[in-house]
Amino acid sequence: ENIVFKDIEINSAKTRTDMRFADRIYTKNVMVNGEPILQEASNLPPDVYAGSDQIAKVDETIHLTGHAVDDRTPENELEFNWTVRKGDAQAAVFENAGSHQTKITFHKTGRYILKLNANDGELGGYHFISIIVNE
Repeated sequence: ENIVFKDIEINSAKTRTDMRFADRIYTKNVMVNGEPILQEASNLPPDVYAGSDQIAKVDETIHLTGHAVDDRTPENELEFNWTVRKGDAQAAVFENAGSHQTKITFHKTGRYILKLNANDGELGGYHFISIIVNE
């Protein structure tokens, strides 16, 4: 999972090296004791929101209205992809899984977890929603 720190100022660290870096942690405009962090990211992953959890009925078509915010680095259009992460994927039919706003129909009851991915060509972000499907 990505962790993004942006426009943060930390004044209580003894040195800049008190901030530890790990994979998939990105910083932009972060200051420690008035000095910028040296390992600043030139590109941040898209910030993705898949929408609210929903309740649906079998064979009902519902709208998925996800979106993402990106820093436009690189200057590519975002690519989106919806997937079923939990539940019977064969019973869930997307109208267009490659669009952040689409429709889906469920043909079986159950709890489904959907994942919306967004990728800027270099980095990706994602968000999950839960859909409960009843008779």
